Amino acid sequence: MSVGVLRRVPRPGAWAVVVGAGAAAVLLGAAVLPGAVPAGAAPARTASTPTAQPAAQAFQPGSVTFVSLSAGWALGSVPCQGPGRCLALRQTADGGRTWSVATLPQGLLGQVDRRVDGYPELSAGPGVTVRFADLRDGWIFGGVALNGTERAVLWSTHDAGRTWRNISSLPAMTAQAPIFDLEAARGTVYALGQSSSTTQIGAVLASSPVRVDAWHKMATPQLGFPAGGANPTGSIVLQGGRGWLVEGNDRGTTGSARLLPDGQWVGWSSPCKSVGDSYAVPAAANGSVLYAECQMGGYASALSPAAPKGAAIGSYWLYESTDGGVHFRPVSQLGAGYPNAGPQAPPIVLAATSAPGCLFGDRGGRLLASFDGGHHWQAVYQGNVPYVGFTSPSQGVAITQASQSFSGPLSLAITRDGGHHWQQVRF
Repeated sequence: MSVGVLRRVPRPGAWAVVVGAGAAAVLLGAAVLPGAVPAGAAPARTASTPTAQPAAQAFQPGSVTFVSLSAGWALGSVPCQGPGRCLALRQTADGGRTWSVATLPQGLLGQVDRRVDGYPELSAGPGVTVRFADLRDGWIFGGVALNGTERAVLWSTHDAGRTWRNISSLPAMTAQAPIFDLEAARGTVYALGQSSSTTQIGAVLASSPVRVDAWHKMATPQLGFPAGGANPTGSIVLQGGRGWLVEGNDRGTTGSARLLPDGQWVGWSSPCKSVGDSYAVPAAANGSVLYAECQMGGYASALSPAAPKGAAIGSYWLYESTDGGVHFRPVSQLGAGYPNAGPQAPPIVLAATSAPGCLFGDRGGRLLASFDGGHHWQAVYQGNVPYVGFTSPSQGVAITQASQSFSGPLSLAITRDGGHHWQQVRF
């Protein structure tokens, strides 16, 4: 089962989506709307594409996780009894058609809904994400600020959310920084965060069987931190018995690894390393087909001799691998033929489905789709799209934002025809 994961990427106001395996976290639009354009045709005009509507409902989703076509959870916020917004969880058993309130532990609410100057800290945006591996086993993870310092947040459930357990720390991982990412597949859950070592600054990976909280530190290649720039971040992608992880910031990728079928994490480099080493989270269609977007030159670097023919410094290119990320080839520039693309305006999200050649990205407040492996793109939904992912080749979800402001209300959309048409979900 494929998974789309909401990712904060290291550039102001940007997000990225990774599609992997395990708990299927996806952004789905709900009903069928008109306005799709055949693949290869001219980009659809704004007026012809479905438009995200302002979220009128009280609940606003921040992350979504599906474990089947019917079962899923959405973590977000609702208005508090006083000023601001407070953390809330919703659950669906019918594929997002209806949602019910799910209970959160008071300890977690106490961590997240603390008030700063009379307002809940959540008013600045949720720093936690929900992920389920199956109908019973799930996690809420991320970080919250406390007295100006971020602290790790990790809670687990093994009874479908009826009870939750606070995991105060993970082996070799500091509790004084947020957990970058958490993904689960094939009975194992992985968490990526900042090392607690005072002599080797960097990231560390921990894992546990999904059924119990029995975490241990994983052996990985060195995952060092950048010397400057934005705060470090990291992402895990799991798909088809394989996996990939990257960590770094707006200065580039400083650590990466690949998961082999035997469970070992070994050295790996994204296609961006040879052309500027920009931070890029791959989108996995399956265990073999992988996509990534790379900026030519990366952070303050010259154009590399390995850049595609005709590439310009600062331009973004789509790369594809068909052997699990061992080798990549450039597919096309995400500029010419990509609606409203400029050399300095990369896609905000990138996702792939298991259907051959199906890719999704966001550009300029529109959800774009390619059904031929990234050669041609068309607008299929109007609105900012901070997240998109698919549970199956036909069904997927997307978190959308009608407002151009990053603090505007969020809503959820679902597609049931492979991303051609999307409809807003009502909670």
